[in-house]
Parts: sequence; structure tokens; C-alpha cells
Amino acid sequence: MKRYALTLLLLLETALGASAGDPAPSPAEPGTAWNPYTALASAGVTFPLTYVGEVLGNPRGGYRQGAIYDGVLDAGIQLDLATLAHWPGASFAAAMYLPHGSSLTRADVHDLNVVSNIDAYHYPRLFQLWLEQDLFDGKLSIRVGQIPADADFFLTAYGSFFINSAFGALATISLNMEAPVYPAAAPGVRMIFKPDDHWALLAGVFDGSTGALDSADRNGTNFNFNPRNGALCLAEADYTTNPPPPAPADGKTTAPTERPLSGTCKLGGFLNTEDFTDIKTGGTLHGDYGLYAVVDQELWHKPGAPDEGPRGFLRLGFTPAGRNLLNFECECGCNYAGLVPGRDKDLTGLGFAYTKVSDGVPDNAGTAPARHYESIIELVYQAAVNDHLSVQPDLQYVFNPGGGAAPLANALVMGLRFTLTF
Repeated sequence: MKRYALTLLLLLETALGASAGDPAPSPAEPGTAWNPYTALASAGVTFPLTYVGEVLGNPRGGYRQGAIYDGVLDAGIQLDLATLAHWPGASFAAAMYLPHGSSLTRADVHDLNVVSNIDAYHYPRLFQLWLEQDLFDGKLSIRVGQIPADADFFLTAYGSFFINSAFGALATISLNMEAPVYPAAAPGVRMIFKPDDHWALLAGVFDGSTGALDSADRNGTNFNFNPRNGALCLAEADYTTNPPPPAPADGKTTAPTERPLSGTCKLGGFLNTEDFTDIKTGGTLHGDYGLYAVVDQELWHKPGAPDEGPRGFLRLGFTPAGRNLLNFECECGCNYAGLVPGRDKDLTGLGFAYTKVSDGVPDNAGTAPARHYESIIELVYQAAVNDHLSVQPDLQYVFNPGGGAAPLANALVMGLRFTLTF
């Protein structure tokens, strides 16, 4: 734990000392010291590094009351093979996680959805290892390797900064099967086709089961291609109205001060060919499937500042009840960019999540269908201190923790998260 604390202090000192407006020094500028990181970036090699830490507690409700600290270090390497090896349109990436600390969900709240989206078993873990090829002037992207499904599929852009994991990966996938979503990935292939600025078509095939993360695959290196695991197949179609213009590449061109409201609709589905257990009879059922829909919509622009204002989101997920713990979910809410005057990069968000437990799921004694649902209300504020550091106070209220599996009181969760990015 001491080495984690020392690393954290060094990262925090670096981030606080970095000015948001100072560009990285260029080795070509006279009188500038040579910077190896800048030189490597110019050659197509970068080392993304992120640390997320948080203090969370539940002063009331849940299984018991308590407070914890947890964090995760995300370190990786990215290679632009077009620059590095003259391989047009190719790139390579590898990344690992180092989670540490305690879990408020496992220790105290005992909720289904997990109050923190960085909560993970505490083993160093290989997360991503893939090669990507862009074709047809970037319209087609094909990625092969160790891939997480929630990097591209079923995402809501305006709900992603909430802390509760209900707003991250689909619960109807992540809680119904051993799926390749954080903190696990799986061997697979992913394709994205963008014929124009409005449409995007996504398809992916992954290993159907990652295995138990706390025992079978602690370090993410068990590349299991056992046919008994089946395959998880996903497909998604996205349509964007009034897509915003790309940010100026030169950093000098003035962005437009007015533009139409933009929104994105997504419709997708999944099929898992693995065998599943019938939750009512205990028999074997072949395969699982589900549908989902996502809407992200800008609601209003602040005059003269089209990137500021409220944005709403809605996500729905459906799966058959017979073979799944959860058969329906709904997440919705709104975030506001620049709500506080003079803080145009800050985000304020209010979100609601509802997760329905399938009818007939027995209680812990296996005698009666006692479970019903779990729902969450979350209020969060994300303050950008500078380009490297953000601070995020958070308040959650969890109704019916665990979905009614035990008589747990509604839980109040309070916390503070910080994120360091380099």
C-alpha cells in the first residue's frame, strides 16, 4: 500500500503542476530541452496513463455501514504503425489495469449494479491487446485481439461520466453472463463501418465467456478458445442527426458559435451461443439473446457556446426472463456542461437507473420468488482542475439493494473521486 501512496503523490504533484494552457515542449524549438516523451510521440509511440481514486461510504442502509478507498491504475502503450513502420492505417495497443483498495458493494451495500464502475478484483490484469486496420479512407475499422465489448457497443455518451456501474456496461449483459466488459476483455474481432457522418454500423464476435475473474482468469491472460464457451455476437446501428463539426486540427481556427442540436440513436442486439441454466427448472438452455436501444440528445445550447448546455440520455435493455437473472433495464438522465458560470468544462449530472429481476428467481433459501428490482438515483459533479486532473463529488441513493434477495434498507452512498490523466 505504501508504494501505491507514493505513486499517487507523485502523479498528483505532476498534475497540479501542469498548466492547462501550456503546450508540450517541442524538441525543434531553440533552447528547449529534449523531451523523450515528445520525441516518441512524434515517432508514433505514446504511453497513456490514467489513475482513478475515490473515497466512498454509505452512512445508512445496505447490509451494513462503512467507508472505503479504492483505485485503479490504467497503463498502456499505443503504436501508430503508419508513422512508426510506414504501415498505412494500422495501429497497435496494449493496456493493463492495477486495481487496489476495497469494494463498498461487496463489503457493505451488497447491491446488484455495483456503486463504483472501477470496482474490480485486486489482481494486475491485462485488459487490451489488439491490432487495428483502417481501410477506405478511415470509413472501415477492423480490430483483432483481446478486446472489451463495452469500448464500442451499447454506450451512452452523456451518461458515461456517472460513477455507478449501471450507467456503464449493459446490466442485461454484464450481470447475466461472464461477458467481456470492464474489468475483463476477451479474444475477438470488432468492425466499425462509417459510410458518412450520420451512420455507423458495428459488429463484433467475442469469446462467449471470460471465466470467473476472481479465480479462473485473475490476470486476463487465459486466452481460452474452448468451443464450450460459445461466442458472444453483437451488432449495432447508429444514426446521428446534425453531427457536430470536428475540432479544428490546427488549434487556431475558430469553432462555430452556433450550430443545430445534435443527437444519436442506437439500436443493437446480442446473441450468446453458450449454454445457460434455466433459473426456474435448473435445466440447460442453449443460447441467450437480447436487444438494446440508446438515445443521446443535446437539449439546448448556451448562446455563443454550442458545447455548453443540457444533454439528455436514455438506454433500454431487454433479455428473456427464463435464463437470465435480469430481464429489463432502463437508464436515463441529463448532464449539463458549463452549468456553473466560468466553469465551461465542468459537468453536472442527474441520472436514474432501474434494473428488473426476472420473475421466478428464488431467494437465498431457494424457496420463493422474492426478488423484484433495484433502482438508483445519482447526482454528480465533475470539476476539471486542469487538463490532467478532475475531481468528482458524488451522491447516490440505492433503492432495494440486491433486488430484494435479502431485506436490505435503501442505501445512501456518498463519495469523492479524482482522475489523473497523462
